[in-house]
Amino acid sequence: MRSLAILAAPLVLVAFVSPLGAQSQEERDESALRLTVGGVGLTVGNASRANGLRINFRDDYLERVNGINLTLWTAREQVGGEVDGLALGVLAPQAGRIHGAALGLGAVVGEERLAGLSVGGLAVVSSGDAYGVNVGGLASVTQGDMTGLNFGGLATVSQGRQSGVSFGGLAVVSQGGTRGATAAILAVVSQGGVLGISAAGLATVAEGSVEGLQAAGLAVVGQGALRGVSAAGLALVAEGPVVGINAAGLALVGQGALSGVNVAGLAAVSEGRVAGLNVAGLALVAGPLHGFGGSLGAVVAQGGIRGVAVGGGAIVSSRDVRGAALSVGAVEAADGIRGIATGLAKIKSPDIRGSALSLGYLDAGRVDGFTVAGYNRVRGRHSGLSLGLYNSARELNGIQIGLLNRADNNPTPFRYLPFINVHF
Repeated sequence: MRSLAILAAPLVLVAFVSPLGAQSQEERDESALRLTVGGVGLTVGNASRANGLRINFRDDYLERVNGINLTLWTAREQVGGEVDGLALGVLAPQAGRIHGAALGLGAVVGEERLAGLSVGGLAVVSSGDAYGVNVGGLASVTQGDMTGLNFGGLATVSQGRQSGVSFGGLAVVSQGGTRGATAAILAVVSQGGVLGISAAGLATVAEGSVEGLQAAGLAVVGQGALRGVSAAGLALVAEGPVVGINAAGLALVGQGALSGVNVAGLAAVSEGRVAGLNVAGLALVAGPLHGFGGSLGAVVAQGGIRGVAVGGGAIVSSRDVRGAALSVGAVEAADGIRGIATGLAKIKSPDIRGSALSLGYLDAGRVDGFTVAGYNRVRGRHSGLSLGLYNSARELNGIQIGLLNRADNNPTPFRYLPFINVHF
């Protein structure tokens, strides 16, 4: 009983000594009870400075505490000062700067900076930066940067940058960007960039670039570039280039280039160059296409094709094709084909140099090479070999083999011949 009385005595004194908020600094210090040796020991009351253990009912003004600061109630307003060591609060320990550890059943409040371990039953709040480990039962919130391990039962929110490992039960929100590993059940939202690893149940959204390893149940959206490895259940969207390995359940859209390995369940669309391995379920739309591009539906290149394009329905290039264009449906190239083209329904180009195979209709301005089609129609010169049911060339420099063959540059009796026609 005697030991309990000794322990309880300082707490009883707090109720009488602490309510001194309206007094000056000297009056506070004189009113506080100090049980110290060499300036170190127990201080009870609203003393501005203390070394050792300081116990106060309600902090109102503080310069520095080295050791342990225990406050029983919430602060009046701005406390200021600095606690180096351990800040404890039944409701909410608060100081200008807390360096070390801070624990509060309600909240931990740093007016300028929190550095070390901060744990608040409801929230950790800093008007400046927070460094170290910050754990808020509902939220961790800073007006400055948040660096280290950050956890909020509902959200982690910073007006500055979040760096390190951040988790928000519902959301992670940063106005200055995220760096490191970030995860939220609903969303990761950044007004800056996202760099590192991020995972969100619904979406990761950044007003800057998104770089690293990103995964979202619905969408990953960046107003800048998208670089690294990204996967989304519905869509990947970037206003800049998309570089790396990227997979989207429905659509992958980039206003810049697509480079690397890109897979989309429905469509992959880019206003810029598409290079690497690119596959889309229904449509692949590119500026120029370099590398491999495939779609069960259509491959559309507005800037030409360099490499291999495979389209179940069609391959369409607004410029030329150099490489291979393989389609079950049609192949059309506005400026020419250099290489191999297969379009079971139709092949059309003003200039074909290489091989072209179609079960249906081949329509070309000029051909240098080998063609196979039900109907080979060459409006200009054909140099090489053509096989088909009906072969027609305005100027033949080679061989035609088919049921009926037409060469307009042969003399009249030999312009139309069955089975074979020749002109050299």
